[in-house]
Amino acid sequence: MTIIDEMKDMAKYDKLKFVEFLEFIGRVAAQLDSMDDNNRLYPKLEVVMKKVLATINERVRYPEVSNEAISESDSEPYKH
Repeated sequence: MTIIDEMKDMAKYDKLKFVEFLEFIGRVAAQLDSMDDNNRLYPKLEVVMKKVLATINERVRYPEVSNEAISESDSEPYKH
């Protein structure tokens, strides 16, 4: 976070925007086994999120995945 006047805006140092928190989580995850280039970010994020959520006695909740691949709007021909 960029703070122009550090003394005037000192309280901003104690706060983290949600998007900055997400970036932090991503950067931590990216550093896991950073020497292994074949490993994708998703499994690393999963490991980090499990550890973060465990600190507040929560667990990762996975989204429901639909098996429906094509919606009705996808089957209609494209019109100019």
